[in-house]
Parts: sequence; C-alpha cells; structure tokens
Amino acid sequence: MTPASEYVAKAKKIRFYKEENFKVVETDGSTMEVPEEWKVVRLGEIFKFQRGFSYRKTDLSDSPTKYLFITINDFEKGGGLKRDNDEIYLRENVIDNRFIISERSLFVANTDMSKGHIIGAPLIIDPQKYPKNVLHSMDLTRLIPLDDGVEIDFVFYYLSWEDVRRVVRTFAQGTNVLHLNHDLMRKLKLPLPPLTEQRRIADILSTLDEAIEAVDKGIKQAERIKKGLMQRLLTCGIGHEKFKDTEIGRIPEEWKVVRIGDVVEVYDKNRIPLSEAERKNRKGPYPYCGANGVIDFIDDYIFDGEFVLLAEDGGSYGKYENSAYIMSG
Repeated sequence: MTPASEYVAKAKKIRFYKEENFKVVETDGSTMEVPEEWKVVRLGEIFKFQRGFSYRKTDLSDSPTKYLFITINDFEKGGGLKRDNDEIYLRENVIDNRFIISERSLFVANTDMSKGHIIGAPLIIDPQKYPKNVLHSMDLTRLIPLDDGVEIDFVFYYLSWEDVRRVVRTFAQGTNVLHLNHDLMRKLKLPLPPLTEQRRIADILSTLDEAIEAVDKGIKQAERIKKGLMQRLLTCGIGHEKFKDTEIGRIPEEWKVVRIGDVVEVYDKNRIPLSEAERKNRKGPYPYCGANGVIDFIDDYIFDGEFVLLAEDGGSYGKYENSAYIMSG
C-alpha cells in the first residue's frame, strides 16, 4: 500500500471514544471502518420525505407578515443557515398550515444552479428562534424521523461531510437548474451509531461550529475597524492640525499630491498569453504570478527588494478582486 493510500485508509476509519472492535461497511461508492455496534441504514428507512409549499411569486409579500418563508436562498454553500440573509415573507391569505414548522427540523435543498453548491445540502431550522410562523418552500424537503433513534444533528453533520456531498451531487439532474432525485436520496447509506453516541458526536461538532462562528465575528469586526483606520490614517495622517483641500480631497497641509508614475517605476509591458497546455509545460527557476493567482515561470522581470503587485483587467490575487500584494524579490 502506498503512503497516499494508507492516509486515505486512515481518514476513512471513524473512531470515537473507547471502541476497540470495528467492522468494514459499504456506503455509497466507498467502504469505511466503523465501531461494531453501529449499523448502516438508508436515509429513506429512517426519514419520511416531505416537500415544501408550492408557491408563485405573487404569494410573496413585499413587507413583513406573520409568516416567514424559508427557501434555498437561506442555505450556505455546502449546508447550514446563511447568516445575514434577507428574510422572505408569505401573504397571509395563501398559507397552507401543513408546511408550518412546529419543531426543530432537518431539511435538504431540492434545487440549485449548475455549480451544485447546495443541491442536497442540509439545513436545520428551529422555529423557536423566530418570532414569526415559519414555513418551508418547495425548494426544500423536510426529513421527518420515523423513530426516536435518530438525532437530526448527527445526520445534518453527516450530510455536510464533503465525502457525502460529492455522492449527493451525483443525485442531481438537469443542466442549468439542478433538481434532486429523491429516489436516489432515499437510498443513500449512512452509518448510524446508538442514539447516545449520535448526540455526543453532534455536540462536539456543534461546539466547534460555535467556536468558528465566534472567530468569524471577530475577524469581521477587525476588518471594520481596519477600514475605518485606513480611511482616517491615509487621509488625515497622525497628529496633524492644519489641512488643505486638493483634487483628491482634504489632506494635511504639509502633504503633497503626486501621480503614481512620478514616484514609482511601473512595469506593465511583459504580457505572456499562454494556453492552459503551455502553462502546464512551462518550467523554470523564476515564478511569474499572473492575475487570478496563475503561476508561470519566466527568465526576465527579476526584481530585488520589495515591490507591489497590482491586479488589473478585473483580475485578482486570491479571493479579492482588484487586489494588491507587497512582494519581496
């Protein structure tokens, strides 16, 4: 067995707590080792599938009502509830009480655009967290447990697992708009621990989710502070009392306005249009960083010291468009 295949084998061995006896089971398209007391079930054996409310655009309200409407717009990529999403409401005269969510429930996305980021992805909705009545749309299917031995949070995390997401995406049909094949979804296999262990596993993962969410909030807060400081420092400086008006705005009196070409040398003539095949076969000692993070190798434009890379033509380095990087040669 190669080192890579050994790593894959270890990654597929699920171990929790003090289990010592394991068995090999087959899931969709792969095998894995699980504790001996776990069983393998199909999704349709433990859940009843309930499609959501079929609606028209005229059923939606332009202003808030007593009925909050959950749609695929409420999904994060890969699953989970999207934060800071615009709320959608239904008109009160079109309500079908069968689709009002009365208890904490698990859903999967029925439709998606062609990229398949959310098709079959899971979502949990707790109506107690909303001051309104909550209904789900036809774009979602509610998974209703058929017995008391299933913890929906455990199943949520299993359906969020990227290995499982890859399988579920194959259950989608369509070209521009994808639709989930429920017959295939019902046949999806999953390893099911005893209920107590399901809950412990879900508790561990939810605790990590809460920690990640706290870090994300901290990062967003820091980004807001940085933006404010940048605006202040780059236009007002530090400790200045006298200011003047210029064509680019109000700045400290002793500052001056220059054109960027007057203070730095701009290198902008070495364009290398390469095909994908040429790019893959091109090798050399010096990396060439193009917009959108493309790396080629060239033997000219070698720099010493620090310099700035600025993306142009709508390009980007990483996830931020029209971004810049400070580099060191």
